[in-house]
Amino acid sequence: MKFRWRRAAVVFSCAFLTGCATAVPIPLPRASPNISCAAPASDGDLLLGVALSGGGSRAAIFGAAALEALGRLRAPDGGSILEHIGYLSSVSGGSIAASYYAQHKPRREIPILTPAGDYTVEYEAFFRRFSERVAQNFQGPLIRHQLKSFRWFNSALTARSLEEVLKERLLGELSLGALSQRQLRRDIPGLLFNAALFNNGRRFVFTTMSPDVARYDVFADLRKSAAMRDDTVEFVPLSQRMWEGLTPLTPHDLRLDPCPMPVASIVAASASFPPWVGPITFHVEGDETYWHVGDGGLYENSGLETLFSVFLKKLQEKRARRVDICLRQLLSLRGRRAAPRSAVEALLPLHL
Repeated sequence: MKFRWRRAAVVFSCAFLTGCATAVPIPLPRASPNISCAAPASDGDLLLGVALSGGGSRAAIFGAAALEALGRLRAPDGGSILEHIGYLSSVSGGSIAASYYAQHKPRREIPILTPAGDYTVEYEAFFRRFSERVAQNFQGPLIRHQLKSFRWFNSALTARSLEEVLKERLLGELSLGALSQRQLRRDIPGLLFNAALFNNGRRFVFTTMSPDVARYDVFADLRKSAAMRDDTVEFVPLSQRMWEGLTPLTPHDLRLDPCPMPVASIVAASASFPPWVGPITFHVEGDETYWHVGDGGLYENSGLETLFSVFLKKLQEKRARRVDICLRQLLSLRGRRAAPRSAVEALLPLHL
């Protein structure tokens, strides 16, 4: 009898400490053939993109500071550089900054800079709130969520707690479809939230644009290059399968409808760093497969590869002649040198 009570106590303790042994999936409707909320990608002779890399809460704070610094830079037409950014790619902590920026950035009709080159009243207030909101303490509320809901020592449920904290303290019930509508009105750039799909190790991108926005066909360019030399080239099936494994997947590839996806869930997935947090689990209604999505930094922590794919595709389609990428990196976190004196100093322009 004593042994049975001891075994029952062990089982109860394990259940009490872990909250549950498995993740609680987020149910989503099945995707239709045509995505109703997909906004068109930016076109033009010059494409400008910004990559916000990962790095936890410091990355979120620095991402906000970098966007604020970019806004103060004048474009050749006299306006702000922010008015010309067509793409914003983010990973992990950078996704916290990107999501708040996309939700609260003033409408495009509101000027960013005054004739003197200062921020307008609207943008001065926006960037002040921006830095305050992303600098708040998320860790304390996350721990409290874990304790009061008995989700201790379960990383998958920690990710759900992070999602709940982001909803309560930063993003509310904002959906990816709502951000697509903002992009359609040209209030914000096209968004690319980078994550990793644990089911197969592929790069996974939540985007406000079409699912093929980053599907660059490298073999088409190689064939074109060979033809310019009056040559031909054949590719073995293995090389094509390997390239396919490097291209990013989107929710549509998993038959997930991205439009009603909560942005808080997307950011929590992008920032879920195992084994402490995550992954976030999605489930398509009527399917047997559960999709586990975690930290994009496990695949690539700068957000650059997705932008490269998008821009190479645009160049290939001759829908752009030049592209620029501003990379926001926390060099001090990597121990290479002291922290930059300003956010602008850490924005490294890359040209394709």
